[in-house]
Amino acid sequence: MNVQSGSFVAKALFVIALAAGPALGAHAYSFSDNFDNGVIDTTFWGTSGDGISESGGTLNLSRNNAADSISSLATFSGHFDISFDIRVNNVAWNDAFHGITLVDSSNNGISFGFAKVGGIYSTESTATSTMFFYGGAYSTGTWYSVRIVGDTGGTVLVYVNGALLFTRDFGKTAAFSIRLPGMYDDGDGPGIGDSDTTNSNVDNFVLNVEPPAPTTPVEVPTLSQWATLGLAMMLAIGAFAALRRRVG
Repeated sequence: MNVQSGSFVAKALFVIALAAGPALGAHAYSFSDNFDNGVIDTTFWGTSGDGISESGGTLNLSRNNAADSISSLATFSGHFDISFDIRVNNVAWNDAFHGITLVDSSNNGISFGFAKVGGIYSTESTATSTMFFYGGAYSTGTWYSVRIVGDTGGTVLVYVNGALLFTRDFGKTAAFSIRLPGMYDDGDGPGIGDSDTTNSNVDNFVLNVEPPAPTTPVEVPTLSQWATLGLAMMLAIGAFAALRRRVG
């Protein structure tokens, strides 16, 4: 057998396998922000209050008021995967959990963040109550990688530096918005009236949202897929014909 013709046959068969296989899935929505151009991306983010800026390659959050925040303009539903890096430099008592909040229009949702008491916390909230969960200690001035994975109808997993830290129930089905830097509770706890300012840096924000799973997961080849398959078959037939001539 001629080695070159055999290689051609193998390639043709490989093309057939690719054409006949299922199409790769795609995100329904993807967004990423490295905060590296010095201007907040107002196509995705809306700002409120003061102390929100972008410089030095990071999003800079300085908050001493509940209004000081940055939020997604759109709301999202379906399976989601959010990741970002955060470094907390200082935390005030009133800034209950400095991090991220996923919340719907009725104030149902979850928060994750860093507290003045030196702990990482997660919350589950409704319009009338909030439950708190402790996740361990942290150090100010240190970067942490956070990943939040889940969907609006079930379990949410919160990873910190690659380790699973919290498993939460979103407890809602409505679309949610994303708010940084998390939960603020003015006038509660031992630091009532605390005038100190929380400040942090955020980098490498990524959001991927998947569409709901189809009820009948059957793939129907498109015209372009049939064309690719036909081309692959023609290449394979030509390869086998050339191989027979060389062998004969």
